[in-house]
Amino acid sequence: MTVDVLALLNAAAAEYNVPPALAIAVANQESGGNQYNSEGGVLTSPAGALGVMQLMPATAAGLGVDPTDTAQNVQGGVRYLAQLLNQFNGDQTLALAAYNWGPANVQKNGASNWPAETANYVSSILDSIGATIDGSSPAPSTGSLVALALAGALTLLLVERLTS
Repeated sequence: MTVDVLALLNAAAAEYNVPPALAIAVANQESGGNQYNSEGGVLTSPAGALGVMQLMPATAAGLGVDPTDTAQNVQGGVRYLAQLLNQFNGDQTLALAAYNWGPANVQKNGASNWPAETANYVSSILDSIGATIDGSSPAPSTGSLVALALAGALTLLLVERLTS
């Protein structure tokens, strides 16, 4: 994940009132924080999801963003995450499951009967931010603390650049 992508994630998280660590963790899980593959083309999943936030073309169109543009991809992905958090009353577990499996599937099944991929996806992201599926909060990992410190430092740097 580049400093530029991290700055975009922090700015979008602030704009859409999403915890920055959550937005960063989703981007990291989805794409390693990368917009492009090793050949320089837009990173595309086997299912057709694109870029940093791995937006499906229909989702990106619904959000009015171009998923091949890094800034728009991040803006759209974090805005979509904010919409899902709102839809599921702030429940990060359900919002993450919906980001991965689709909101209709989560509305239908709730917190049960998830595919293994979705369960692993949610668990991995929650672990990286120091949370668990059952809502308890274990002590954050060193990696989580480093990510939070880096996110805070980059936010301060971005604010400083914007106000200079």
